[in-house]
Parts: sequence; C-alpha cells; structure tokens
Amino acid sequence: MPPLKVSNDILLAKLNWTIVSIIYWIERFINRLFIIGIVLSLLRLLFVAGLAALQKRKKKKQKAAILKPRASLIVPAFNEEVNAVKNLQNLLKCDYPDFDIIFVDDGSSDDTYNKVKEAFDGNNKIKILTKPNGGKPTALNFGIANSSAEIVSMHRC
Repeated sequence: MPPLKVSNDILLAKLNWTIVSIIYWIERFINRLFIIGIVLSLLRLLFVAGLAALQKRKKKKQKAAILKPRASLIVPAFNEEVNAVKNLQNLLKCDYPDFDIIFVDDGSSDDTYNKVKEAFDGNNKIKILTKPNGGKPTALNFGIANSSAEIVSMHRC
C-alpha cells in the first residue's frame, strides 16, 4: 500500500472511517429494531390467538345453553318392575344439558312403582308419578300435563 500523505489524505481517511462507523452502528440499530419488532409482533399474534380461542370457547358454551331448551323425557310403565330401574339409569346418562325424566306408573299390578321410588327417590332429575291404569296414551298425557319443559319426548320402558 502506498503511504498516505500527511495532510488531506489522513483527514479524508479519518472522515471515511467515521462515516463508515456511523453507518455501521445505524445499520446495527435498525437491524435490532426490526428483530425486536418481529418478536413483539409474533408475541402479539400468539396473545390475540389465545384470546380468540378463549372467546370462542366461551361463546360456544353460551350458545349451547341458549340453543338447547329444557326437555322432559316421559316414560310410561305398566308392570315393568324387571327393567324399569335399568332403563331410567340409562336415560340419566344422556348428555343433553337441561332435561328431566317423568316416570309414570300406569297402575302396575307388580312392584314397579316401589322399585323405581326406592332407586330414585332423592334424584332431582326424575319425577316419579303414579295413576290408575288407563293405558299408555293416558299415561303419556298425564306425564305431559306434569311437565313444564319446552320439549317433550316419549320413551318406552
């Protein structure tokens, strides 16, 4: 390399070095700002996605509660002492959010009413009724008359 002249070339080299150093540090600063901006944007994106998932879950629960009205399952029975308790236990496994079961004993001559009463006496979801024998249609109508639900479904015992 040829030696620099003392006067102008050394000053020009120092000025050049200073300008290059300033540009280098500005470039590093801007580079770090971009990296910080990208990281903050990704964190914000993840945070908003988490909030959106929570809101969706909350709305889904509210929608499920709003869209599903109260339902009653009417179960008429005549001389069903053998399988009445088991059938009611299966109906209790229903995953519908708001339902009750109205069991109507239609004047059975066996021990149907007593077995069901003994098995489900403290259960809030089952209403146990009895009436004189009049046939399945009258038992269903009796159950409907004792229901306050918006939806009524009839089931066999």
